[in-house]
Amino acid sequence: MNNLAGEALLLNVLNIGASPYHAWVKQAEQPCDRDLVDLGLISNIHEMVAQVQVDLAWVPTLPACG
Repeated sequence: MNNLAGEALLLNVLNIGASPYHAWVKQAEQPCDRDLVDLGLISNIHEMVAQVQVDLAWVPTLPACG
């Protein structure tokens, strides 16, 4: 089975049209400015979460109630 036949089969099984799929692929390969800004913000959030986890590493855990 060639790649196009496999792609068509997968899209059919997932009930996804070829046109939306190809638009998604194009968007993933060529993100717009807003997508790039969002990726930068997500990166900043991950860095802040990692820093908070490091900062809180010394906090002892409390025993569970009960």
